[in-house]
Amino acid sequence: MSHSALAIVSHTPVYVWFLLAVVLLRAWQATRPRTVGLAGPIILPAVVVVLGVVGLVTTHASTLETAIWLGALMLGGLAGRPLGHHLLLRVEGGPPLRLHLRGSWLVFALILVIFALRYGMAVFDAVAPATSHLPMLRLGEVAIRGTLSGVLIGRGLGVLLAARALRVRLATAP
Repeated sequence: MSHSALAIVSHTPVYVWFLLAVVLLRAWQATRPRTVGLAGPIILPAVVVVLGVVGLVTTHASTLETAIWLGALMLGGLAGRPLGHHLLLRVEGGPPLRLHLRGSWLVFALILVIFALRYGMAVFDAVAPATSHLPMLRLGEVAIRGTLSGVLIGRGLGVLLAARALRVRLATAP
């Protein structure tokens, strides 16, 4: 059965495009230098993780798929943590505490890949349901999405840890 790209796009629920637009807007903002509050580096990664959990629930993920996603999330977090340290330019004391961050295209790229994977699997479910449920395909997809989501979380935590270290250093400096 042949499915045109136009048919696939036109059958995509409107909320998916709205969600993509909001997430891409936030990711695009991260490409530019900015000043954010303490929660700033974690908001978008947290949204991506919540969407990942929703994806696991809505696809009725098996215990193995969930475990692989969680393990990949943790490994991605460990890999992403060092990526956040170079983003912090300076910390502005508060209250409220403000973080001055460099821009980076990494978040934008990761968001696009995560969305493309999830969207691609949803399309695959619709046009080839028997094939889309092959265990190795499912496990590979959840492992990649979990890893990339973990990189985003780890990167955000890396920014927060760098801010904490910088504040301690400034507080103890003579």
